[in-house]
Amino acid sequence: MTEEQATELAGLQPKAQQKQQRKETKAKYNQRLKDAADRVAELEELAGRGSCLRSRRRSWRRSGRRQRGGGEGGRRRTGR
Repeated sequence: MTEEQATELAGLQPKAQQKQQRKETKAKYNQRLKDAADRVAELEELAGRGSCLRSRRRSWRRSGRRQRGGGEGGRRRTGR
């Protein structure tokens, strides 16, 4: 490794660590949101109200909206 490459690597390592930390933080946050949505659905079922959240979340998983792209901005308009 040349001295120039070593300098470049030393400059890039903190950025890579920050990116990894943001990725892990975001994953934890998203997991907490999913857990909360599941708990709400569970409590609604126990209350006898049924759950609109659980069915929406399942259809969201099936539709593949978790993947980026598609050009729809992640939400569909229902015309309501």
